[in-house]
Amino acid sequence: MGILSSFKTRKMTRILKEKLSLDLSGKEPSAYYYVDGKPVLRVHITNVHGSAPLSVGAANELKNSLGLDEVGLSRLYRCPMKGKDFENHIRDMGWV
Repeated sequence: MGILSSFKTRKMTRILKEKLSLDLSGKEPSAYYYVDGKPVLRVHITNVHGSAPLSVGAANELKNSLGLDEVGLSRLYRCPMKGKDFENHIRDMGWV
């Protein structure tokens, strides 16, 4: 079992909404992440009810859409990475 198999869907959705200010809702939750008023990336997360963990495939898709590696996604999930840290990461990658 790797890092990616330990993320709970409901908690990850809450983190994405609170830290990254994403408006994830609907049957297929997805939203754009904006920097300086411009959409930079589209984030999609599996809509699973309850406290089921994200599948490894869904966690990989989320990790890739956020431009993070496993450690970065874990930092976002476990709280050392704040919203401003993520924005700086996006800027460092040259996506803005």
